[in-house]
Amino acid sequence: MTCQEFFVIFCHWKIACYCIMRNFSWFC
Repeated sequence: MTCQEFFVIFCHWKIACYCIMRNFSWFC
């Protein structure tokens, strides 16, 4: 799974996106 696919599937709300990016930036 690529980073883009991850965000397309799991990032449905901007706040959730921000939290994911801040806390799990290593994922990408």
